[in-house]
Parts: sequence; structure tokens; C-alpha cells
Amino acid sequence: AEPQPWRLRAPVLQRELGDPLPGSLDYKATAPSGASQAQAPALPPVPTQNATPGAGADNTSASATAPSNASISGQNATGSLVENTRRAKTLEDNTGWIMTPEEALAALAPRDPAPGEAANASKPYVPDFEAIINSGRAALVNGDYDDAIAIFEALRVHPQLPKKFVEEVLYSLADAHFAKAGNDYRTHFDTLTSTLIAAMNQNPRSPRTPEALLKLGLINLTVGNGPEADAYFSMLLREFPNHPNVPLVYYYQGKNFFDHGQFQEAADKFQYVVQQFPDSRHVREAAVGLAEALYKLGYDAQALQIVDYIEKRWPRFYVEYPPILKLSGEVAARNAAWERARINYWTYYNLSPDGEDADIILARIGDVYLGQNSTAAAREIYQQAASKYPNKDGGLISLMRLAENGVHDAPSVEEMFTVFDRPFSTRPADIYQRILAQHPDSSLAPLARLKLAMWRLFNTQEREALADVEAFLKDYPRHELTPQAMDVAGQAFQAVIANQVGQENFPGIVVLCNEYPMISENLDRLPPATQTAMALAFWKTGQPARALSIVDPLLARPGMPEESEMALQLATSIHLESKAWDKIVGLHEIVQDWELSPRVKDEFDYALALAYENLQSPEKSQAIWEELADKQDLGVKRIAYTKYFLAIEARKRENLKAAYEHGMDALSYFLESGEDPGKVMDLMHLLMDVSDVAGRPRDALKWAIEYGNRLDPADSRWPAMRYRTAQLYKKVQDDGQWRTILEELATQMPNSPFGRMAAMDLKGATLEEGVSQYTPPPPL
Repeated sequence: AEPQPWRLRAPVLQRELGDPLPGSLDYKATAPSGASQAQAPALPPVPTQNATPGAGADNTSASATAPSNASISGQNATGSLVENTRRAKTLEDNTGWIMTPEEALAALAPRDPAPGEAANASKPYVPDFEAIINSGRAALVNGDYDDAIAIFEALRVHPQLPKKFVEEVLYSLADAHFAKAGNDYRTHFDTLTSTLIAAMNQNPRSPRTPEALLKLGLINLTVGNGPEADAYFSMLLREFPNHPNVPLVYYYQGKNFFDHGQFQEAADKFQYVVQQFPDSRHVREAAVGLAEALYKLGYDAQALQIVDYIEKRWPRFYVEYPPILKLSGEVAARNAAWERARINYWTYYNLSPDGEDADIILARIGDVYLGQNSTAAAREIYQQAASKYPNKDGGLISLMRLAENGVHDAPSVEEMFTVFDRPFSTRPADIYQRILAQHPDSSLAPLARLKLAMWRLFNTQEREALADVEAFLKDYPRHELTPQAMDVAGQAFQAVIANQVGQENFPGIVVLCNEYPMISENLDRLPPATQTAMALAFWKTGQPARALSIVDPLLARPGMPEESEMALQLATSIHLESKAWDKIVGLHEIVQDWELSPRVKDEFDYALALAYENLQSPEKSQAIWEELADKQDLGVKRIAYTKYFLAIEARKRENLKAAYEHGMDALSYFLESGEDPGKVMDLMHLLMDVSDVAGRPRDALKWAIEYGNRLDPADSRWPAMRYRTAQLYKKVQDDGQWRTILEELATQMPNSPFGRMAAMDLKGATLEEGVSQYTPPPPL
């Protein structure tokens, strides 16, 4: 079933300290998994109610938590178990005996009056509550938790229980439940919280209230009820700011952050304990947690400072908690303090040569010798580890070191190519394959899979490398080596499609993309050039939307790396093809501050000016066209359009000279490129019109004739052009051609506007001739 964390949430105490608390809760859940001891120090025990600040601060056996790895429930639930033990021992010393659980429960059971008791009704039977309480404590001390719970539960509901014992019984019942629950706060959430709240309700001002608040905060923190945990912790800090449990609030919060991988937040909490409570009995564990968090964050120098602080303040701590030596060795190695690392590692190994992690430590010692340039010593240690631990990680990683002649735990492709290019006695690939085949669950398996992919890439086995990366992503999702794996995939994929791009086999590239879904699912991890090649293939195969889905994120990246120009060119081409003029203007908003190369800038400016023209914003395009006018490397087609729009705009401004010159240039470029016959016709018409307006009718007639020769008589523009041509013949005093064209229009198109206009012009000319024939001669 899916987890339902909301069922765990307990009501937060919104009250003054003297107000009553709710008596019971009803929540259930399952137990979470915890962090291992090697990852972080265990939770410190909650001190007893009589603890004082600073007590045991330098006593490595009084309150150490890292070596015991015990939570507050594992120690004694609150520290009260120690007190219970003391009281039970005192009672035993005074009375010489303690009731068994059966006797204690029998003493609490209802009973008939003994012979003679009925006659003295003023003295009814009263159990020996103190002895029964001590019997419950003894059961708790002996680990008989169910018996202890049964005794304290029976005491809790007994009608004759004196008021002075109620608080003790309730807290003892909570102690017993905590002891039974161990660290499984989730499964026992409702019981633990309800018994604690019931105990606090009895006396909110009890000296044990801070202890209960701390435990309620810890329970809720452990099961993921963050707001509730914060509420309980805040109440403890507010009401009992000087209580010795206060540092544990920050420690538990830091521990929780650490267990959830939030190392910066964990470091902040641990550091607060170290700085603000230097004399606390819990500062040592906080310092260990701080060192581990800083190590995880990669703050190596700071981690070394904390480790040095721990070693100097508690020089014998490693006797009680040997793993501190391992941490010290790792931190020292990170700082290249090789001799210090060597001493710590060897001491840890010698304390427990057959320990669970002895194989890893031995391999680390080999790494230290390499760091000290003691190659022979390192090889000897690696061989020893490989021989002694052939099936453990330390032995396997030693074999890897021997094959690779070095340490390569976070490898790049370039780094491993250098390794593979050396002579070797054992093929590294053999070690990788052995780990994967014989130890698939090893922590080294992801590294082996990655290096095997790199090996195959090095040996030009690109498809096999892609298969390895696909297996890596499937088996180890969100692994820290994923970026390196995707780098391998990107280079392998690029190599596979390189020939396809050169041959313009775009369908083949699309097939490859679909064959390896990891490529599409991890685009951001691929080299930009590979992404652009994929987008090009999708565009060329009629999938512009998918192409843009790949290109757009590249354009959105900050800065302007070289790959962004490639993406810009492709996106611009796609938008030009689909005539998405607004999209091109949108691209300008992204790239306007980029320092584009001259060629790419000219190409994009051309597209932008074209977009403005089509969006009816010539006032924005004109300056761009003028800037592009002298760019000879734009290409014939782009120069043709640039000159065309300059000619059109010049004609609008009545700049006839510029219009004619740009028009002539544009026409020559269009004729050279063979592109856009429509623009050729537009330009001839423009040149005819400019020549006519400029008073050069013969030039105008030449363009009109050229225009007419290219025009289909079936075209709707044919009558107007013929009529205009006739007028130009009239202007050059060629009445014969003028009359021939008008008669043609009047005869062939009598009902068209231009046919009627031609007829009227001819009729008017006839009338003028008749009038002139009968006009009297001028006087002598």
C-alpha cells in the first residue's frame, strides 16, 4: 500500500504550560529505515531528570552515543530506567524481596474479604502500591517489558492508587512502552505519544516534562511530522531554556537532516551545538556529526579542523568508538594529509583486522601509499586486499586499482581514455565484467558499469557503450555518477550519428533516437552539439515541434556558449519555414545581448527584419535592412530580399533614385538566384513606375514591355498592364502602338473596365481628329 503520512500527524500542543493535554491519539504507520552507524553518530541518550549541564562532557563512557548506537528508547526510554533500577535495588535491599509480576498483578486484582475482615469494614484491603510499583520497575530493568506494561497499566486504572503515585505510574508506563518499541517509533506511534501526553497531563510542571517534550519532538521528527516536531521542540526551548536536554533538540534535528541527505542543514544544527553548548555532554556527538556533514559537503579543510578538535579534546575516543579513526582517515586523505591518513587507517585496521569494513580500509591504505608516491607499497597492499578479500568491495576495488595503475573513482571519459591507452597486464574490462557478473549487488557495480561503457567507447564500440549506459540508468537511477554516464552516452551517440548527419540520413538519426529512449529522457545531460543534431533530424523528417522542444532549452541557458549559436540558427530556420514571425521576434528578446559571430548575427538580423515586414512593422525593419545592405556574404537570395525591401521603402518615401538603384540590384540578384518569380515581377513594375514618375517614359516603356513579356495573358493583371503600356507608347509619341493596344483591349475585352476605357480613349481621339478637320484657318 502507498504510505499515507498524514495519518501519523499528532495534534500540536497549542497551550500554556499549565493547560491540560489530550489524553490519547489514534495513529498507525510502519517503521522507517534508519542510517547506519558509519554514516552518522547515533542518537545520544536523553539525560535523567537530575542531569546537570556539562556533566560527563569529557567522560568517554558516560554518555557516548556513537559507539553504543542507542536511541533514547534503547538506553532506558528516558533515563528513568536508571532511576527505576536504583529504586528497585533500594527496595530490594530494604525488604529483601520484590514481587514477581504474577504476584504484583494478583495483589492489584479485586478480592473477597479474608476471614475476620468483614467484621472490621473500616479497614478495607489496600494493596502495597509502593512494592507493586517497584516490582514493575524490576520487570522493566530485567527486560520483561510486557510484564512491566501489564503492571503499570493495572496500577494506572486502579481506583485506590494514591495521587502521589499517579505521575510515577504514568511515566513508568511510558518508559515500558518505549523500551518495548526500541527505535520503531512509527509502528508504535499512537501508543508512545498517547502515554507521554497522559503523563504530561498529570503534572505539566513536573521535572520530567522537558524529557517528555523532547521525546514527543523526536518521535514526530522520526516519522516525518516536521511541524509537530518543531512545536514540541519549541515548547521545550521556550519553557525550559536552561535544561540539559536543550542541546539534544538541535542534535536530533541535525541527525534527521543528515539521514535525509540534507547535509548543509545538518552541519548548521551540529555546529550550533558545538559553538553554543561547548560543555554539554552531547557536544562530542555533535562534533562527529558536524565532521561527517562537512565531509559529505566537500568542505574538506573545515572537516579536518573539526576532526582535529575531536582528536585533541577526546584523544581516547577511538578506543570506545573506533569508526572515528575511519572518518579521520577519510578526511585527512581528502586533504592530502597522507601521513595522518595512513596512521588513522592503520590504527583502525589493527584494532579490528577482521572487521566488517576491513577490506575497504586496506584498499584505502593502498590509496594513501599512492598519494605518498610509494607505488611498490601500494601495489603490495592492493595485492594483499585482493587476495584476502576476493569477494568483497575492498578486494575488488584493489583489483581495479591494479588494472588501472591508479585511483579513478569519479572518472571522466578523457581521464579513462588516458588510462586505457597505457599498456596493462590485466585488461581493465575483465575486472569490470567480473564485478558485474559475480557481484552485481556490490557498491562497485555502478562504477564498473560506467567504466565498461567508457572502455567500449574507447574501443569504438559505440552501440555497446550505449547499451551499458542504458543498463546503468535503469539499475542505478539518480546515481551520483549519472553525469559521467550521460557524457559517455552523448559521445557514443554523437559518434554513431556523425556519419548519418554527413550523409543527411535524418530518418536514420530519428530511428536511433527512438531506439535509445534514455537519450530523449536525459537531453540536458547530452552535449549541446548532439542535441542540435537530433533536433535537425526531427525537423528534416517533418517533426518541427519535437525539434523545437530540444532546441528551446538550449536557448534558455544563461550566457552564450558556442552551441547556443547552433541552436539559434536551427530555431530560426524552423520558424522561417513555418512563417512563425512572432517566434522570431521572441528569439530576438533572448539573444539581443549575445555577442554573436558576425555571420550568425547577419543571418539572424535578416530573419528578424523579414519577420517585422510580415508583421506589418516596416519602421522596425528599415534600419536592419540598411545595415545589411552592404553585407556581401549574406548570400544571393538574402541580398535580393534585402535590396527588395529597401527599394519598396524608398519608393514610399518618394526617394526615386534610391528606389531605382535598390530595385535594379534586387532584380539582378533575384534573376541570378532563380528564386521568387513574383518578386521579379514586383520589381519590374516598381522600376517601370519609378521611371515613369521620374519623367523617363522610354525607360518606363522598356520595363513595361519586359513585364508584359513575362505576364500570362490569362493573368488578372494583364488588362491593366496592357492599358498602362499603351499610355507609355502615347508618351513617347508612338500613336500606332498606342492605338493597336487600345483597339485590342476594346475588341477582346469590351465589358472589362480597361476595355471600356480603351474604347473611350479611341472615341475621344476620333472626335479630336474631327474637330481639328473642321476648325477654320486662323485669320491672315
